[in-house]
Amino acid sequence: MSMAMFCHPLHGVVCRPWSNSTPLRYELELTESNNFVPQGPVIWEGRQDEKRFNTNLKLHKNNNEYSLAINCQGSGVFKLNNNKFEISWRSEGTQASHYFQSMGLALWLELQGVICLHGNALTKNNRTIVLLAPSGTGKSTLSSWLMQQGYQLMSDDMVALHKTEKGNGYRLFPSWPVMRLWPDSINTTLNSNEQHEKVHANFDKKVISVQPNNENFKSKLLTDIIILNRQDTPKTKNKNNIDVRSLNGSAAVMALLKNTILGEVYRPLNIEAERLTGLAQVAQKVQISELTYPSGIQGLQAIAGWLDK
Repeated sequence: MSMAMFCHPLHGVVCRPWSNSTPLRYELELTESNNFVPQGPVIWEGRQDEKRFNTNLKLHKNNNEYSLAINCQGSGVFKLNNNKFEISWRSEGTQASHYFQSMGLALWLELQGVICLHGNALTKNNRTIVLLAPSGTGKSTLSSWLMQQGYQLMSDDMVALHKTEKGNGYRLFPSWPVMRLWPDSINTTLNSNEQHEKVHANFDKKVISVQPNNENFKSKLLTDIIILNRQDTPKTKNKNNIDVRSLNGSAAVMALLKNTILGEVYRPLNIEAERLTGLAQVAQKVQISELTYPSGIQGLQAIAGWLDK
């Protein structure tokens, strides 16, 4: 299994022994093994059926140890016990790093009280935004378009909200310096003829290197969370029209709940109540907006213009 990416800090977490970086918020001790058998009974099962892939998850608990078994384009087991993280991964298919940077690390961070959401984070000047939307609805396409407008990608597919030391906001730390895009998104937003490596041999999504990498900045203060609502068939004749609605209270919390990494896993982990409290605090301290926009280049241009106002 290739561990090259693990030398980079990830969402505030430094992975030993592969990384020599100065500790950020957390340190994890990573080991590799061939022990593919999860220990303990299944306490949660999750399934995600998408047009282009299916994901099956099972979470086992054995005393203080959790085992997350993943069966998707790649398969294996992540075992978590305090700050020790064991990876048992099969050589066929997508590498473990692809799942570690989202589902695996999100599970560990949530157990530390760090809220993780399914989205992308970008920064420009003094504004740092999180884009939330279900898989396949345009997060990565919009992110790559905004990168052409001067935004810098901080994280792809998952964001971790670290409370500031004073508790009055949230900081984001960079993910690994890569993002994954479908070929049509590459053609639409990057206009690139480069040959990019596939996430998986039978999977059309490509891995794109991002520069500058995550060593160029350590963290950014979160300013906005944007819930994306793309309309493939706009109700208005004006294709450049976007509708912005501010969310607060229960509406904001529900919107955040719909964009979790691991679905309903929080109840069997016995952290559901504190997580709801945490999401309510996010809704109080961060501007949350729902953005309805038309699909296509016109919609991307309209969003970039709105963000720059």
